[in-house]
Amino acid sequence: MDKLDKFEDFLEEGKKIQIKRKYTENHPAHTVGKTANVRNEILKAVKDGVITEEEFTKILSKLSTSPKRWRTTNSKYFFVSEEGVRLSKWGLRILSEVDETPKLKTFAICEATVTMDAMDPKSKLLKKLLKKNNVEMEILTMKGPSNWPEVELTGSREDLQAVLGSPDGWDDPELGEYIEESREGKITERYEVIFSDGISQIQKFRDEKGAISFMKKEIESNKKLRDIAVYKAGSGFHSTTQTEFVVKFWGNGSYLDNVSKRDKDLASKKLQENTNMENTFSIHESFSAFTGANGFLNEKLGSQILASILMGNKEGKHGKENLKRLAGGFYQMAKVALDKIQDEDFILDNDPQKAFKNHGGSSNIIFFISDNEKENPYLPDNSGSYGSLATIPGGGILLAAMGGDREFYTNDWSRYSKNRAWKKDGRKGSEDQVGVNKKYRGWGASGLNNGKRIAEVSDRVIIVNLDLIRQKYSTQQLRDARSAAKAGATAFKSDKDFKADNKNRYHQILATKAASMPIDKMVEGAIDELGNQIKAGLNSGEKTKYGEIKIGENSKGREVKLRDASNHMSNILDNYSRYCDYIKQGEESEARYGQSESYYERESKNYAKEIKDQISKIKGFDYAW
Repeated sequence: MDKLDKFEDFLEEGKKIQIKRKYTENHPAHTVGKTANVRNEILKAVKDGVITEEEFTKILSKLSTSPKRWRTTNSKYFFVSEEGVRLSKWGLRILSEVDETPKLKTFAICEATVTMDAMDPKSKLLKKLLKKNNVEMEILTMKGPSNWPEVELTGSREDLQAVLGSPDGWDDPELGEYIEESREGKITERYEVIFSDGISQIQKFRDEKGAISFMKKEIESNKKLRDIAVYKAGSGFHSTTQTEFVVKFWGNGSYLDNVSKRDKDLASKKLQENTNMENTFSIHESFSAFTGANGFLNEKLGSQILASILMGNKEGKHGKENLKRLAGGFYQMAKVALDKIQDEDFILDNDPQKAFKNHGGSSNIIFFISDNEKENPYLPDNSGSYGSLATIPGGGILLAAMGGDREFYTNDWSRYSKNRAWKKDGRKGSEDQVGVNKKYRGWGASGLNNGKRIAEVSDRVIIVNLDLIRQKYSTQQLRDARSAAKAGATAFKSDKDFKADNKNRYHQILATKAASMPIDKMVEGAIDELGNQIKAGLNSGEKTKYGEIKIGENSKGREVKLRDASNHMSNILDNYSRYCDYIKQGEESEARYGQSESYYERESKNYAKEIKDQISKIKGFDYAW
């Protein structure tokens, strides 16, 4: 077996379980490893139904050396309620793959689905009815085509029919005609509208006309809209990158828009309405600390969840300004690549009043969010009418950013560093903390001066662990790599110097990991091959039309000069350095926490693929512009 065959085997190794399908490159599929022993044993322990929290804690303590951390990191696999702990849909999907004698069908947890408007999806009567009939409900959006919240119900046809016909439900048995049944995980044909206005959302329709109508209304009314597309979601539809299922799309700069520039069939499906609407955002170059001192250029946020938090429920230039200011301060505190952080790095929790109990610890940042407008019960009598927050706004506004230790964050300006940075100020409530005004008393006060009060008026919380994202996305590695790259790119006088300098850097990089992989020898061979090209060029004495040393011509007939080879080798070693570092970090994560973050494996394979593509260009001199 040659090197390339071994390399392809490496890219395919490590079986994954998919728990969420892909929505464009910005929203990748969620996958987890199949061989996480601690996770699998705990899922099997809970599989038979509901266990008490005490039993759950005892089981976890026996299986994990860091039970509190494990529970925080893996909370998405479980539902915790007054009754106890049971498996979520994601937990059930994983269990169906890893259990030796599964009682569940993979991805076929429920027999049927139906999408309905719901006046009050949080109604206690409705929740009791759903529980009684063994029906699960997911809120798709709080503002559907009819301006009411829209939900998806899943269960057996008989149970769904009972819920739709009940006076405590929809009180209309004839709605049963909209129930769509599935068999072995295959859902009957329908249309899906997938769109993003800072948060990725999906709407489902029975016919194309209804889907297109909703699409046009959303373009006209949603000022934050970035992109939207209608898909014919029949058999075989698994990802929004499958352009053959696209019916219509809209949004300049979106994934589909970029693909359509080289796909005439897809280009014909672009909807040309309101294309002047502002539908993208980025961190501007005035974000000086991010673009200047640290060497980054205009990077977009990789997580839509983080973007929605930092936009602060503002639109247009106000939202961009809010994003720029808060993201700049967040970066200065965390020193992580903001374009790398993904939605999967956040924990979502709909029980704000238990936030500190469930997500305590100084390394956690808890974002308190208000989705529904409400009266402020803590408004002081002497607050006056201006800026006092008598009514707490909804729409996803950030009320506060707090540590798990109950301390508020501020975003303070430093006259020494000339930029903002998040930090805990040690105070109760004040006007200048991240989020809304938290002044306790006096003119303009809100009374929301502590974590307990903030939690009571919030609808949900979003949690991120600082230690974890620093471990995964620290920018120190990138800054070090840029410095090291200069030696291999510029310091050689002959083919021997070129090989010596780059092999020295190669061995330094290789020393960061103990494992030997096929890619290592491929990189070493690339240094020799480029060195030989340089040697042949120097011996021939040929010059380009501009008087530079010529070492060959590429497949398009363009002249290749010595500097092209040097730059290409530098780029290969840059990617090789990052590849080795991700391999090392994955091993360290597994040793520390019992399982490796999927992020490390995914990123190492991405860089390995990039290196392979770069090396394949050497033989034909196709690395030159």
